[in-house]
Amino acid sequence: MSVAHLQHKRTGRPRGSKSSSPLKRDLMWAYRNLGKDVEPPTDGARYWAKMASEQPEKFVAAMKVLDETIRRSRDEPQNGKPVARAGQRLKTVVLTEKELLKILMSRRGWDVPADGKLVGYALNQARGEVLFTIGSAEFQPLEEEQVVPELGPRFTRLV
Repeated sequence: MSVAHLQHKRTGRPRGSKSSSPLKRDLMWAYRNLGKDVEPPTDGARYWAKMASEQPEKFVAAMKVLDETIRRSRDEPQNGKPVARAGQRLKTVVLTEKELLKILMSRRGWDVPADGKLVGYALNQARGEVLFTIGSAEFQPLEEEQVVPELGPRFTRLV
C-alpha cells in the first residue's frame, strides 16, 4: 500500500490538540448522563455517576475544581511562553529584573535602591495597570499583614 498520496498533507489530529485526562472524561461523562439509565464506559465514569446520584454536593465540588483547573490551564504559559486563544493578537516582551528597575527609575523618578529586587507583580486589566512589588534592605521592615507602602518619588517638583 502506497502512502505517496499522503506526502505533504496533514493526517490525524490537528496540530496542538491535546488528549483530555481520564478524570475529566469520566467526570464529564457522568455530568452529561445524569439521570440516564446507561452503562458507564469506565470504572471512573461509574464512580462519578454513583457520586452524582448519592452525594451530589461532592460531585458539584469536583466539577467546580475541574472548571477552575481548566480555566487556569488555558492561561498558563507553555514552556515559559503564554499561549494565545484564537483571534488574540499578542507579542511578548522579555525584560531582565535590572532592565525593568532601570525603566521604573528613569520613567517616574521613583527612588529604587541599588539593591532593589522585583519580588512580585499583579495585573489589573480593568485599570490598565501593573503593580510591582520591590524588595530592598534599605526599606523599613513591615509588620505581619501590613499593607505594603507605595514607593515614593526621588524628588518632588516645584509648583
